Amino acid sequence: MLLRRPCEKAGTTNVSSIDMLTRAISRGLGFLEEHQHPDGHWQDFGLPFESDMWVTAYVGTMVSGVSLGNTREMAKRGYAWLQQVANRGRWAYADEAALDADSTIWASRLGEQLGLGISSETLEFLHKHVCEDGLVATYTHEDFLERYGDSFQMQNPGWYRGHPCVSSAASSLAGLPWRDRIVRALSLAQQSTGSWQGYWWLDPEYATALSIEGLRGSLEYANSVEAGAQWLSRRAQDGAAKTPHFPEGSPFATGLALRGLCMAGEHGPVQERIGAWLASAQKHDGSWSSSATLLVPNPHMMRLNPLLWLPGDRERTRWETVFWDQHRLHTTSTVINALWQLLAAMGRDGNASQSAEDADLGESHSVKAEPSPGAAS
Repeated sequence: MLLRRPCEKAGTTNVSSIDMLTRAISRGLGFLEEHQHPDGHWQDFGLPFESDMWVTAYVGTMVSGVSLGNTREMAKRGYAWLQQVANRGRWAYADEAALDADSTIWASRLGEQLGLGISSETLEFLHKHVCEDGLVATYTHEDFLERYGDSFQMQNPGWYRGHPCVSSAASSLAGLPWRDRIVRALSLAQQSTGSWQGYWWLDPEYATALSIEGLRGSLEYANSVEAGAQWLSRRAQDGAAKTPHFPEGSPFATGLALRGLCMAGEHGPVQERIGAWLASAQKHDGSWSSSATLLVPNPHMMRLNPLLWLPGDRERTRWETVFWDQHRLHTTSTVINALWQLLAAMGRDGNASQSAEDADLGESHSVKAEPSPGAAS
């Protein structure tokens, strides 16, 4: 990639910090590009089979929010593959799984990032997953019946309930006619700490960062955004968000904390400490350690009980197993996007601008100094 690096203006942040972040993003993008399959998809996790649709939609959305190198082409290849495997405007974790709202939301977000609209079939499908309280459920019973037929008998009250993590992802979809209803429900789902607890993710940073993105920009929810940002700031005030499974710092949770703070308009010493910690935690191959902590709760669990997934040597049921992105794609794409949001915030504060000097890092592509408003979740 041929990068046009942000440089120092007189009296502003040292150019070395900006160069450090730019190099980290570039190396991470190289890792993601290396692991993108020739047909455009990415693959990660394993429950027990690996995800391709959901992972491609998420990673593509994260990549599409970074205006560096050939990220748009990477995202377009991912989206083209998603269109090939779509089931009438609907997607799933993988072909072996039932269609679900979360995978469909992320595929739709990637499409919006690329300037495309949401099809009527997709809107109809997503609308069926909006619960009475305004939150979005991952599945409906019909999703399982369609996939597995009449032999599917198990009822899933927990899986059919509105989930803050899924709703937070949907809250930034501009093309949803009922988006205001989801945003309002999200504001009511905020915890007294200022955070949001998801259903499929152990780390509250996930739902909190995405909720901030969905609620920002409205005076009505300004207090909710501020409370969420304060919680994220406390979580990573020393530079890293430390979790039970990653007591020295989780790159995934830390990246989400940084992204949420940037989306809230926060930029200061805490955010720059987070950026420095993430850059220092990057692996030699450009990735960050697997730390996206995915859960599959018992289908009858209505609300997540995080205590069931705490580390410890005890016998666990299959519903109490922690899954990580073994190929490091979810974590790496999240961190890359977060670091880009930090660079954008530094640029808005006058700490970064484009330089005429180019750094030759491979293929020839240009760099924009700042992502477009609302860039990727």
